[in-house]
Amino acid sequence: MQVNSAILADFVQENHGKLYITGGGIDTLFANAAPVRHPSLGIAFRLTLSPAELGRTHELEILLVNADGGRIATVKAKIQAERPVQSTGWPVSVPLALNFAQIEFPVFGEYQFELMVNNSSINTIPFRVVQAPTVQRPA
Repeated sequence: MQVNSAILADFVQENHGKLYITGGGIDTLFANAAPVRHPSLGIAFRLTLSPAELGRTHELEILLVNADGGRIATVKAKIQAERPVQSTGWPVSVPLALNFAQIEFPVFGEYQFELMVNNSSINTIPFRVVQAPTVQRPA
C-alpha cells in the first residue's frame, strides 16, 4: 500500500471517490499563546492498493504526535477495498478524509500526523505550531 497524496487542511471531505479540500497545504499554525486550541484541522490521503492487498481488511491508525513522539490524538479504523468489476490493471485508489475538531497543542513546536497501516508507518505530514509575529503599529 502506498500513499500517492497527502495534505493538511482546514477541512477535508470525501465524496464519491473525490477529495474536497478547503484551505489546503498547511505547514504552519500561528497562535498568540500556548497552549493552542485549533478549531478545525483535516487530513486527506489517497492510498493506492496492489492486487494482493484487495479484498482484505487493513488496520488503519492515524497518530498526531509531538516532536518527542508523544501522542496527542489517535484515530483507528479498518479499511477494505475490493477489486473493481471491470479491472483493467489500473491500481485501486482509496481516498480518506479525516477532520479533527478543537485539537489542543500544549506548546509551540513541531508536530506530525503519521499514517500507520497494519502497524507500519507509510506516511507522515509534518507541521509546526508557532507564536504569531507581533505587528508593530506606527507611532
